[in-house]
Amino acid sequence: MITPIEKMLDLQYVQRWTTVGTTRESNVATHSFNVAVIAMAIYREIYNKVGYTERDVCYYAIIHDYLEAYSGDISTPVKEAMVESGFCPDKFDYGAPREMLPESGMPKAIVKMADLIDNWNFIRQHHDGARGARAVQFAEGKIKEAVLNSCEDLQTATKKVIDRILERPFDDPEKRRQAQGQAEEVVRVREEFVGFPELGGKPEHVSGNS
Repeated sequence: MITPIEKMLDLQYVQRWTTVGTTRESNVATHSFNVAVIAMAIYREIYNKVGYTERDVCYYAIIHDYLEAYSGDISTPVKEAMVESGFCPDKFDYGAPREMLPESGMPKAIVKMADLIDNWNFIRQHHDGARGARAVQFAEGKIKEAVLNSCEDLQTATKKVIDRILERPFDDPEKRRQAQGQAEEVVRVREEFVGFPELGGKPEHVSGNS
């Protein structure tokens, strides 16, 4: 990564969805992590992996919005309008080394698809108000458009990953209860250490090394 580390760390402060009502905040750093996770899931469903690796896909996903550390978040409709007017916001390097993202090919297509999926997945869960509802429809439309313009391999992989997102194991009531019970046990033991005077010490009745 050649982008200055201090600028990449600033991505956690760049808010997303600032023009759309949401019930939860989102930032570019969280979005980039999600895109990387989704992109790697798509990669694993792809048949043709010649010439690129999962690490390539993950790297491009992590840095795909790095310029927003300088420009701030620019929503897709706004960016498209800017480009149509003849102004490309991505043409500037802001005096920093420019990351060389792939101009074309499967890695770029995978990351772009993962980007659209994360946009849709967030806004479908956290939209608020009429503009939020329209944003859900817009996000769904962008995915459908991208799928129609993709190769068969990417189409198949995308559909599988979206199905997995919609039918995650924790949507099963029994698995959710089991996970919740385990989480509550961890929290219970953790609370016994809060305010404990010796760093690294533990109550005598708590066994095990960790």
